[in-house]
Amino acid sequence: MNKNIYNYKITSEILLKISSIMEMLGRLNKLNIINDNWNNLLKKINPFNKNDLLKIRKKRFENDNVFDSNFVFKHSDYNNIDNDINDLFLFLNDNKYTIHPLILYIIIYYNLILIKPFDKYNSKIINVYFQLFLIKYNSYFSYMEIPNNIDINIINNCYIKKDLTSFILYILNNIELSLKKEDNIKEINGNIIKIEKLLKVMEKNKPMSAYEIMNKLNIKSKETFRHSYLDIAIEKGLVQRTIPDKPTSRNQMYYRV
Repeated sequence: MNKNIYNYKITSEILLKISSIMEMLGRLNKLNIINDNWNNLLKKINPFNKNDLLKIRKKRFENDNVFDSNFVFKHSDYNNIDNDINDLFLFLNDNKYTIHPLILYIIIYYNLILIKPFDKYNSKIINVYFQLFLIKYNSYFSYMEIPNNIDINIINNCYIKKDLTSFILYILNNIELSLKKEDNIKEINGNIIKIEKLLKVMEKNKPMSAYEIMNKLNIKSKETFRHSYLDIAIEKGLVQRTIPDKPTSRNQMYYRV
């Protein structure tokens, strides 16, 4: 009989990854609105309900394991799928207020891979199901792609050790990398919008003081203006100084190229 695996250790690396993910989600998710496609799916499927999972597709009625001299990893015996799923969802609902959601959902994710409950399309269904959990945690996950190319060596090593620490860290790292990419894209897009606003209030080859430009943009903070608008435009060669060799000159003015 196959047994689900729940053991793991809270390492400093795991804590740092969770902290980093939560910080980026705080920056990225201002609206807290779920993408319509995922929202419609969540209306049909409650990821905390085992019956909703089992109604997605027919159960597997034959054994299907990884046979390789380098692996000992085995999926649940098809006769044990119901029991393994039942135990997994008992664990999920018993611990949803005591284990950090990201860690809890990754444990569920691993064990669904371990169980392999369906006759077909297991990877696709399990990946979608994992994302539903993440969306319940934070709606921003409905707007991004979650990496799901799982290294089978990590699955196998966790199976041997009966410890999910390395798998949890692996998935947290994938999520963090995806969020960093999203964070960078959002910052770039934000800068583009700011530069467009800056160029719109400036005329070509007509020098303006920093105060004049700030007044047109309705910006009060000189630091914000320089850091978020002017310095970026100068770096991109879209705006130039009238006294380039003396950047801090009191007589400095700026013009659109």
